[in-house]
Amino acid sequence: MASVHRPVGAGLARPEAGAFLFAVWTSLVLAWVVCRLALWRVTADRDGIHVRRMWSTRFLAWPVVGRVELRHDGLLEFFGPRGSTLAGTFAPPWLSRLTRRDCAGRQAADLLTAMSLHPHLRPAGQVSRRSARAGFVRWAVPLAVLVHSAPLLLRT
Repeated sequence: MASVHRPVGAGLARPEAGAFLFAVWTSLVLAWVVCRLALWRVTADRDGIHVRRMWSTRFLAWPVVGRVELRHDGLLEFFGPRGSTLAGTFAPPWLSRLTRRDCAGRQAADLLTAMSLHPHLRPAGQVSRRSARAGFVRWAVPLAVLVHSAPLLLRT
């Protein structure tokens, strides 16, 4: 079973110009999708906001977060005195309007901004050490091995 029909000669052993371009282009597109999806986890606790990324988790203390806005592409942007940080993958606002659904990203941005401005709204608990330190990389290596070995396993 193949999810993508590759042109003949798309391997790297004897690359042809068109096949090589197809292989590079699809790899770049898939890498972009994976990187976008790896930005989705945002967790708030009494000390601040934990932005879970691919390789690590970035911590933003509450005094560093001024406001949070939803960008047109569905990413949350945290503004503060040190600049801005991107996190969270939500449906873009235009897609929420088309589907006539509430915009979850805008609600998350409003909630995080309110927590930043009003300390009594912040959670009382604290994030566990395991989820606060690890990124998604621990899942990336086994997933990459599975994806690359799946065609070989399905052929036999």
